[in-house]
This record gives sequence, structure tokens and C-alpha cells, in this order.
Amino acid sequence: MMVIIIILAVYVLLSLIYWLWMAYGSVRVMQTVPLLAGLAPREPEHWPRLSVIVPARNEADKLASAVGTLLEEDYPELEIVLVDDRSSDETGEIVDRVAGQDERVRAVHIKELPEGWMGKVHALQRGLAESSGEFVLFTDADVHFKRGTLSKAVGYCLAQKLDHVAGFPDLWPSNLVLDSVIFVFIRDFLMFLSRPWSARKIGTRAYLGIGAFNLVRRAAFEATEGFEWLRREVADDMGLGLMM
Repeated sequence: MMVIIIILAVYVLLSLIYWLWMAYGSVRVMQTVPLLAGLAPREPEHWPRLSVIVPARNEADKLASAVGTLLEEDYPELEIVLVDDRSSDETGEIVDRVAGQDERVRAVHIKELPEGWMGKVHALQRGLAESSGEFVLFTDADVHFKRGTLSKAVGYCLAQKLDHVAGFPDLWPSNLVLDSVIFVFIRDFLMFLSRPWSARKIGTRAYLGIGAFNLVRRAAFEATEGFEWLRREVADDMGLGLMM
């Protein structure tokens, strides 16, 4: 009986510590991490060129609609690099069609994967090599952008003198079980591993990268080890955040 009481007491104590940390982290996030939709940075005298790199492998059912939202963006100096990574569906044709219809879009096709590289990391590297922007946004082929997102993000980087901004997207609901699992994973991941409220502190070990929205200043990114360092990394988005 005493053993059961001790186990229950330990469980209650650990649960209390867990939820206290969750409460603390939630408050810190709300205090320090801004919502992109609520930002209104001052418009700069000159907008730097922005390259959006979108790697896609067998994304024919998602790519056209997602890229369509990018094409509706009002950012004045925009370049979109679509990277078809060895797709076996109609992704390559969609990439070429979109590039042929809008001069801001550049099509890149990858036929072979070099030895020692993960596919997505190599596609990001190829896209970066084909781009020319002072700022570079790495995003996924199924991400939809609300009009004005790019201007707000780059304007915020300029105003705050930042070299990296990771943006967490709104997630479309799927089903109760899957959504619950994803929510718990994201919550624990942010609160225990990433600690985004500390990421801007000098000397911190906290870092964060998000595949849906990793915006970097090219000069700062090129001062890191680059994608060569991440060539075998599955969590390339977090690896990018670590490098930055």
C-alpha cells in the first residue's frame, strides 16, 4: 500500500511540475513571440530582394494552389524558385507551367540525388544556388500564404535587425486523434526543447526552425556551415535554426 501511495505522490508531483512549466512557457511565449498577423513594421525606403524557395517532390495535388497564394503576394522585389525534386507525378509540369506564366518564377529540376545527401536538403541547396535575394525564405510546397505575409516578415527583420525568423503556420484540422497528437507534440517540443522566448538572447542554447517558414538573411546564412552540414539531416528545419 505504501509503495502505491509513493508512486501516486511522485506522479502527482511530476504532473504538477509539468503543468507549471507549461503555464510558465505559455505566458513567456505570449509575452515575447509576436503574431505575424498583428505586425505593422514601418515600410523601408528600399525593399530588399526576396527569394522564396519551394522544394517539391510528388506534390502535384498541393503545389499549384499553394504557389498561387505566393503569386498573389504584394512584395515588390519577389523571386520564387520552384524545385522539382525527382518527382514521378505531374509536379515537374506544374513547375514549368507556373514559371512560364510568371516571370518572377524560376523552375529548377533535379534528376539525380548526389550520394550522401537527403533529398529535401539537396533541393534546398539547389534552390539557394539558383536564387539571388538578399533575404531567402525556405518554405514547403503545401503552405498557403495570406496576402501581405512576406512584406510583414521582411519588414520585421529589417526593423529588428534580425538574420532569421521562423514562422509557425496555422494548421488545417484533420481528425480529432491526429490533431490531438500533433498538438501535444508541438506543445511539448516548443516548451521543453525549443523555448522560443529565449531564442534571441545572446549566448542562449535555445533555437527554433520551422520548415513551413524559415526566413534568413543570405549573408548571415552564408556565414554558417550551410546545407552541406545538414546534408544527412532529416530535421533540416531545426538544423537551420541551430546554425543561425
